[in-house]
Amino acid sequence: MQNLFIYNDIARQKQDSLLPALITSHKSLIRRKLGNVDPVLQENKAVNLSIAAPKVSNILIAPQ
Repeated sequence: MQNLFIYNDIARQKQDSLLPALITSHKSLIRRKLGNVDPVLQENKAVNLSIAAPKVSNILIAPQ
């Protein structure tokens, strides 16, 4: 909990090229049918991810 209120720039550097090793990757469906969840919420999720993904792509998080 103590780190929750401390502001640190841990990921400021963007890297243009790919690193030599891939540690992990993840793929999942963005829009999927979930019980009785409103499809509009799934569409909003897709829009939000399309806005956020370019901002966090290629960010290099270095060990401290």
